[in-house]
Amino acid sequence: MIRVGMLGFSSGNGHPFSFSAIINGYDRVHFSQSGWPGIFNYLEKANPSEVGLEGMEITHIWTQEASLSQQISRACRIQNVVSSPEKMLQDVDAIIIARDDFETHYPLAQPFLNAGLSVFIDKPLTIETRELEYFRPFLTAGKLMSTSGLRYCTELDKFRRNKEDMIGNLITVQCAVVNDWCKYGIHMIDAIQGVYPELQYKSIKKLSSKADSYDIKCNNGVNINIHCLGRDAPVFFLAFIGTKGVAEFRIIDNFGAFRRTMLQFQNQLSCGEPSISPELTISAMELLKVGNNARVGEKIELGMLGQ
Repeated sequence: MIRVGMLGFSSGNGHPFSFSAIINGYDRVHFSQSGWPGIFNYLEKANPSEVGLEGMEITHIWTQEASLSQQISRACRIQNVVSSPEKMLQDVDAIIIARDDFETHYPLAQPFLNAGLSVFIDKPLTIETRELEYFRPFLTAGKLMSTSGLRYCTELDKFRRNKEDMIGNLITVQCAVVNDWCKYGIHMIDAIQGVYPELQYKSIKKLSSKADSYDIKCNNGVNINIHCLGRDAPVFFLAFIGTKGVAEFRIIDNFGAFRRTMLQFQNQLSCGEPSISPELTISAMELLKVGNNARVGEKIELGMLGQ
């Protein structure tokens, strides 16, 4: 049994609940009272055989608030609530940091990575160069994984298998997503990487738009437009346009994406090899960093990031 510790909570992000429930299963009464009805609803609709991962268990939890830790513990059948992250260092094999504010990732992860434990960090990993250089050897060694669940979303399954038949050669990708570039742009980047891992980023330009919008130029002339629409537009949309046609997708199956993500982390823990090419993670973070620093109308040449 792989023993996993769950760390942290950030406002508006229910991943400590969803990831824990997908791995451990959940208590219907306590989860229904957790304040996350959307997560509860998709857990209830899921095939019961897909809730709970054999061979892996969240055994410990810490968040910034003891009452919240207790709530997640009851809802997701986590046996041990600890008063500080370090309290679980000797008792777990791996850690999941389920906060999506990248500023907290490095200080939370460092003690566990330095101790030789494996770590999953919620997206985005970091946009700080110094932190990315620290994380790089752990990504390469298969001790660290970080991704958006949209890399594995179920809606793109058929397209991944048949993209050339469906659209021919890729020309452009058009994307729209909730929230802002720094926090949610990674959803679109990772979803595209999951279909076209061979794309390499050459430049990025911040567009003049009502949205937080970017134009990304890739190798072979492919370009990607990502429009981050703010907090009030709950959209996860991608359109792949090629020489033969268009394939459009709206991503709504959070359970499927998250379950596959946790399965990929479990596989990495079992085999010791990275589930995602480290250079893909690094290039995505570099793209986020440069885009975050760009001014409206500014185009920045990137070269072949991560190469």
